[in-house]
Amino acid sequence: MDGEKRGINREDYKNYLRKTGVWDTLNEFLVKLYETNDKPDDAKSFLAQFIHGDKIPAKETQDLRDELAALQQQVAELNVRCETAEAAYRKQEGIEDEPEESEEPVENPEAEPEEVAQ
Repeated sequence: MDGEKRGINREDYKNYLRKTGVWDTLNEFLVKLYETNDKPDDAKSFLAQFIHGDKIPAKETQDLRDELAALQQQVAELNVRCETAEAAYRKQEGIEDEPEESEEPVENPEAEPEEVAQ
């Protein structure tokens, strides 16, 4: 019975591998490895390259994300320094900040609302 159970499980497993495409991918890899004239010293790396293609490894991706975060922080700090330096320059030269133009005129909140003619 144990042998029958393992046989069924193996068959189910093979069907699973075929259904998900793993079987074909492994076969393609083995054929490519067989047809390669210069066999790689590290077949695992060759397999990883075959499966992942030119994707960047997860470790390198995380390193790049960390570097990006550090550079974004540095840019933010430099922007603050730039704004501070500009403000100091304007103050030293007596240049007033230009008021920002608003799209709508500011209404007096204490004013009475206008009556609508009927």
